[in-house]
Amino acid sequence: MKTIILTVLSCGFLAACGADGDPKPPRVSGETAVSLNSNSGMSTSTSIGIHFGG
Repeated sequence: MKTIILTVLSCGFLAACGADGDPKPPRVSGETAVSLNSNSGMSTSTSIGIHFGG
């Protein structure tokens, strides 16, 4: 009996601690740069970011 009560209370607590409002999907951003230098030649740079939440 204690297990059932503890399970119900745990599920209730987990349901109550959710975030307010609609869920927001993660945002993915990326940037690529290509540069040309007469001394070192060509170089590239890539940046990728993922932002979760607001």
